[in-house]
Amino acid sequence: MPQPRKPTLVLERTGTFKEKPDRRRKDPETAGPLGDPPEDFSKEEREAWDLVVSQAPLDVLTVADRQLVELTARLYHYIKITEIEDIQAAKLQLYNKCLVQMGMTPADRSRVSPKEQPKKSKWSVNG
Repeated sequence: MPQPRKPTLVLERTGTFKEKPDRRRKDPETAGPLGDPPEDFSKEEREAWDLVVSQAPLDVLTVADRQLVELTARLYHYIKITEIEDIQAAKLQLYNKCLVQMGMTPADRSRVSPKEQPKKSKWSVNG
């Protein structure tokens, strides 16, 4: 089984790009920010969406992650309204996997990196 890719932030912090600058990779661009919850969400599902977004690592989620956030919010809402003994194990596993993919567990938080913001120069017109 191949070794998983290290996040760009980890490679930068360990000095990989200083030794081998040709290994620097550019993370893919997305079409924009995450946006508002889907129109068909109930009030409770919207609250779940807001909770997921507010607890996610800053500047990580984008419009490309909408389906994952939607699934996570729906699962969170389902888990919240269902008695613990009635929750299907597969749904708990899927919910946990969603959290892992968004870096929302202690072990996985270090594996996601926010999009780098452009550095502002003291000479720039916009400050």
